[in-house]
Amino acid sequence: MSLSSKKLFPLKGNQVWTKETLKKIVDDFYAWYERHQPSAKQDKTGLLPSDSLREVDQLVSDLSDRLGKESIPWASQNYIAHMNTDIPLVASLTYFMTMLYNPNNVTPEVSPVTTALERELSIDFCNLLGYNPASGWAHLSSGGHASNYEAMWIARNLKSVPYAILQNEQTSMLIADKDQLVNMPVPKILALLDQVAKMGLYTEIIELAGLLRHDSVLKNGKVLLSENCHYAWDKCLDLLGIQKNNVEKIAPDKYLRTDNQELYKRITWLIEQNIPVIAVVLFVGSSGEGSVDNLSAMFHFRDLCQKKYGQSFYIHVDAAYGGYFRSVILDDQHEVMPYEKLKLEQPAAYLLKPEVYNSLRDLPQADSITIDPHKSGYVPYPGGCVAYKDRRLNSIIATQSKYFGQHPDEELNFGPYTLEGARPGAVASAVWSVNRLLPLNSGGLGMLLKDSLKTTLAFTQIIKENQSFLVDDHLFHVLNLYEPDLTINNFLVVPAKKGTSFEEADALNKLLAEELKSGNKDYINLFFSGSQVNYQTFKKVFKDSDLQSDHENTRLKLFRSCLMKDIPTASIKGQWNHFLGSLTDIIRNQNQI
Repeated sequence: MSLSSKKLFPLKGNQVWTKETLKKIVDDFYAWYERHQPSAKQDKTGLLPSDSLREVDQLVSDLSDRLGKESIPWASQNYIAHMNTDIPLVASLTYFMTMLYNPNNVTPEVSPVTTALERELSIDFCNLLGYNPASGWAHLSSGGHASNYEAMWIARNLKSVPYAILQNEQTSMLIADKDQLVNMPVPKILALLDQVAKMGLYTEIIELAGLLRHDSVLKNGKVLLSENCHYAWDKCLDLLGIQKNNVEKIAPDKYLRTDNQELYKRITWLIEQNIPVIAVVLFVGSSGEGSVDNLSAMFHFRDLCQKKYGQSFYIHVDAAYGGYFRSVILDDQHEVMPYEKLKLEQPAAYLLKPEVYNSLRDLPQADSITIDPHKSGYVPYPGGCVAYKDRRLNSIIATQSKYFGQHPDEELNFGPYTLEGARPGAVASAVWSVNRLLPLNSGGLGMLLKDSLKTTLAFTQIIKENQSFLVDDHLFHVLNLYEPDLTINNFLVVPAKKGTSFEEADALNKLLAEELKSGNKDYINLFFSGSQVNYQTFKKVFKDSDLQSDHENTRLKLFRSCLMKDIPTASIKGQWNHFLGSLTDIIRNQNQI
């Protein structure tokens, strides 16, 4: 499935069809509007006085012209800077169409159609992520920030529930083993809440848990995650009252994944010291590097903790960028295909690393998962999603509880069970339409993502083969920091001479980035984003390189590419050679030899 053969995206051949479809959408909307607003049907003058109409026309025309000239060209093969895909026509059209009717997915009373679509999407995402749709649940959000906030809100609130059950005289006998109180397994807490609900004490226990939260959880409890997490995580934890001294950040390993060995040590120590582990956060596609944590090993470690200590911990996976890549390994029945079968059926260029495959395969063992349709799902902003292995988790934050002591098959109204109340139904339409055209499996959306993997592999190989270039008689290298797990690559430019410091490399790459940006206004060259990395965080990555620093807080500028499109290898080679030529000119003209 290529982008052009499916004609999913804006092409000259479908422009007329797009105009005709837009006309039908507008005609249908006007018919609906006139049905409910009789005065609109009676007024044939254009609704606005001529002067006002000209003013509106000018405003719309000016803004359209500005957007056409100044917007970032996501579709360009030269634009490989951010986690943005080209948008299929069906997503744009259904988004625009639904936006006219302005449904709010806070309740089906104001969004009967799009709430029904979101309920279908809940099943879609459960199937994609490996959750049982009958017991799991998913809903849309504005993006990864909101999804992660909500999941951590639940993890935090859940942690103090056992203390409340123990303190209440009517429920205290339910806690048979007080040694498990601090780090009680999530399924056991939910089972206890089922019992509490049958006793008619659910609301009372949840309210008491809120009162006990500070002393039982927030005072000493810990959240553990990687140092190379997105900056939004600091905001999230601060917002939830989890102070910096309660957050333990683990330096990544040389593959830029969370260092599991360090994580094991810290969790073991916390459990043995009887300190609450509020949550462990892992990543499938870190924002800066696209690295995929070794989920399989961490899930196995959690099982070992439960067997040895009778204690466990909540695991949330931030897969905002990488979660959709699970579609690459799914067949049309939502079953994971064995890796050996993938090796036989798929070209090597499409293959995921075995350890990345394992993490995607084992993703359903997470308690909650963030995944963003507006990143790898080919839909417009704002389209996020958060999914839960057990739908009862959402009742921990709900303004009305349904899943404890009540029939589990009854459908939820999203508003009372989500962090965000008002959410645009237009996003539900866009995500739903893409999922219907491109099912979330290897033969649907997975085909587009496999093309992106192929592009990334080709790009990485071209850097390896063309990583050195001469400026007059001076040799420079392009250092590729790691083999990408998904479709993000990071590299930097350094002189070939030995002894180049972090500080010197940082100054050179900052200069190159600024000059390239200022001279690339028409995107005739490759357009990258950039990131600043801390030496202390990336120390293991640079261990075997000549780049060293005596200052742990030294920061280094990197070039970052995110290859979310299918680009022919020949085009990539030409683009890269042109890029090296631009680097050569800048270094020579700026006297950086």
